[in-house]
Amino acid sequence: IGTTAKVVKMLDMPDGSKMALLQGRTRINILELVSEEPYKIAKVSVRPDLEMSASEAKEFKASCSLVRDTMKRIISGMPNVPNEAMIAIGNMPDRQLVNMLSSSTDIDNAKKQRLLEIDSPLKKANQLAEYLG
Repeated sequence: IGTTAKVVKMLDMPDGSKMALLQGRTRINILELVSEEPYKIAKVSVRPDLEMSASEAKEFKASCSLVRDTMKRIISGMPNVPNEAMIAIGNMPDRQLVNMLSSSTDIDNAKKQRLLEIDSPLKKANQLAEYLG
């Protein structure tokens, strides 16, 4: 399981290397790796999130509120985080927030991959809240 992404910005690093800032778009299943050189090309299929019932949507909203509050608490203790980050977290739509934090927080890659593989938005939000603890 992977993610399609859009290159948002290319950065020139002090050591002469380049860094790409990416925005995830769609979760995908990798069906077949077509080639690896000069870069990876694969045949893929879209892996949509599961739909939620009304009660799951309500619980999802509560889980996202917990995740949002936890991240605000974590960020408030960091000296070099711009105020805009706090505003962005406060205003971001719930699904986008969960997906962004699942990939960009300081949790190990195995846990990030597990989050990516969860099809239920509610289960993903609950698992993220547990990881952020």
